[in-house]
Amino acid sequence: MRQKIGLLLLIILAAEYDSQVLAEKNLTFPVFREVTVTFLVDKDLFKTGASESRMWDELNQILTFMTRQFEKDFGITFIFRGVEEWEFPAGGVDLNADSALTEAETQALENFSDITIGLTRKPLSRYEYDGKKWEYNWKSGMARPLGIAMVVVLDSAGKLTAVHELGHIFRADHSSDPRSFMHEHVKNPYRFDRESLGVIRKNREREFLKIISPY
Repeated sequence: MRQKIGLLLLIILAAEYDSQVLAEKNLTFPVFREVTVTFLVDKDLFKTGASESRMWDELNQILTFMTRQFEKDFGITFIFRGVEEWEFPAGGVDLNADSALTEAETQALENFSDITIGLTRKPLSRYEYDGKKWEYNWKSGMARPLGIAMVVVLDSAGKLTAVHELGHIFRADHSSDPRSFMHEHVKNPYRFDRESLGVIRKNREREFLKIISPY
């Protein structure tokens, strides 16, 4: 009898939890917050007609995907302000992720958009400590918490990386949930985890001051 009562309680609690999560994910926002975006595009992507055409397609996919995700979960819509050629990475084979982000942030100080998104096909690398040793790791993107800029590598997961980095810009941290956009290794995410949802909603009205984040 006790086992049946315990099982019933677990079922009720699980149902309440699922209902709560569902309600949180379907919050309605009476007014969308508009966030303006400028794309800072690696100059090398404009070298050939085919490359440039592909770049515009990918840029459109990224803008559409991140707008769809943030409108649905946070009532935030992204307004395209324009494209600027990015001189910094021109000619290089790969890029230091920290240097690339710092350069994108510097460029962000000079435009009138809330967020500047640097785009390149060159791989990003970063020297990191894993708790045992220092080593170079490849990065698909880079952003700082509450920053004003981010860098995204244009590869097959570019649009997923863009959503992940936007999460950082609204102060979300990495998640251990492999299905979350905020998992450290973006592979097959399809939603934001519960903690990230709460953090981003809390910072939905953050100001985009023209200063480089100290984080």
